[in-house]
Amino acid sequence: MNFDFRISLLTWNVKSLNPYESLHKLFSIEGHSADSLPDVYAVSLQEVAVNPLSLLVEDPWITAVIKLLSEYDFIKIKHVRLQ
Repeated sequence: MNFDFRISLLTWNVKSLNPYESLHKLFSIEGHSADSLPDVYAVSLQEVAVNPLSLLVEDPWITAVIKLLSEYDFIKIKHVRLQ
């Protein structure tokens, strides 16, 4: 039995800025049907702002990514913060 499994890898330097616009273009999602999207997205963000509050609440970038991908029935499996 053969299965096609599609993975999209995205790495992005956010330069300690908050998301300021839709992430649809960044993920190349706009205009695609759900069946043409990857099965898995692996996302790496660099230079995410670090402050004491960020250890207690979800980062705005993570929140924006989850919000976007949840519209297409994706879920977050794991989140690792390297400090």
